[in-house]
Amino acid sequence: MSPVQNLNNRVLLFPDKGSLLVCSDVHGNKEDYLHMVGIFLDQFRQDKETYLLFLGDLVHGPQVAQRERFTYVDESEFIMDHFMDMVQTYSGNVFTLLGNHEHGHVGGVHTGKFCTDEVLELENKVGVSKASTYREFMGSFPLIALTQTGVAFTHGAPSATIGCLDDLLNVLYSGHENKTINQMYDVPILDLLWKRCATDQETDAFFSSIRLEGYESRVVIYGHDIVEEGFAVEGVNRGILSTSFGVPDVNKLYLRLDLGARYGTITDLQDKKILCQFWEFEKWYVEDGRYQFAEKAIAQKKYDAALFSLEHGEEDYQRYFLLGKTCLLKSSEMQGNFLDRALTYFERSLDLLSSFAPTHYMMAQCYELKGLHVKQKGEKGNVQKKIGSVGEIFLKALQHYRSAETDGLVYNTLVDRQRVQKEMRSRLL
Repeated sequence: MSPVQNLNNRVLLFPDKGSLLVCSDVHGNKEDYLHMVGIFLDQFRQDKETYLLFLGDLVHGPQVAQRERFTYVDESEFIMDHFMDMVQTYSGNVFTLLGNHEHGHVGGVHTGKFCTDEVLELENKVGVSKASTYREFMGSFPLIALTQTGVAFTHGAPSATIGCLDDLLNVLYSGHENKTINQMYDVPILDLLWKRCATDQETDAFFSSIRLEGYESRVVIYGHDIVEEGFAVEGVNRGILSTSFGVPDVNKLYLRLDLGARYGTITDLQDKKILCQFWEFEKWYVEDGRYQFAEKAIAQKKYDAALFSLEHGEEDYQRYFLLGKTCLLKSSEMQGNFLDRALTYFERSLDLLSSFAPTHYMMAQCYELKGLHVKQKGEKGNVQKKIGSVGEIFLKALQHYRSAETDGLVYNTLVDRQRVQKEMRSRLL
């Protein structure tokens, strides 16, 4: 029998020994979800008194059409299927709270963060039978988790509308489908699925209402909001944890709580052994070395991590080449226009070693992409003003493709040069 108590599928009570790993708001990010599961499994193999808690919003992520704005595409179906298997396989060790996005499937507002109706989008995708299974499963997600450490967990900011613990234990999730988001802020108890902030007085009232012998809460941790730094302190008794959605990889954090310890204020949690780096870039960087780490990060499309490792360093052609390569690939992945930054880095690399063929080759790619972008914009506006500049840009691409072949004797750029020359000829027609 699990030492974790589940009170009416509304409140989780964790034991006074072991470790609790806490992750917030995955929003359909399969890679981050599986990485968190991997962190749990690594520790669980060594210590069976290891517990995993998600703070809600496992589901609903960016759609394919939004690929330009986000670094991943929604994998909510995979995550739900996998998480159900995890709960069954590691029964009593793996949990999630209800988030406002899951609530939409069990009687809450149908969210529209990434499409008009994310609830219908997911349920139509998975079909009637699986949608029904998801709804039954999500209906069992609790609202809060309590520990004997003095730390409580919720999805959103703490609510002052809970009269007593019995009110929380008996609250119904259904009946709010037709409400607006603004109206949900006025719904007693369930407002904690939506709130982004709370006052000291509201937090104290929350602690008083959920008081249970042995579980006196002094600090509350929640997700729901995006903190680009990974963690934000809100007063002396509450903090916002951002593990996944909307946060650069280098800033993502998760919580590793010693269930046998006692914490009095939010400051007690601001320790690197408790507030842990989600992707351990600094550790990998030390183990691999700067350039090897950057190459690995680039290969895994962890471009922020590569930039992080290369941001400061010596005046070296290879460092600037890797910076340029990272920016070029970020641009080709449509993660913002990094072409100009890439060109700047490549130019600096060539200043330090003018005969480095890989730099010439990637610089040629930059100019070719830049020429295509300018050409496309020109076709929407004043074409005549763009012809000269486009031609000059393609000419630079051609020159660097030639340099890549003659300087390094590595690249056969005939096909590349023919492609650019075709673009140049098309500007003269």
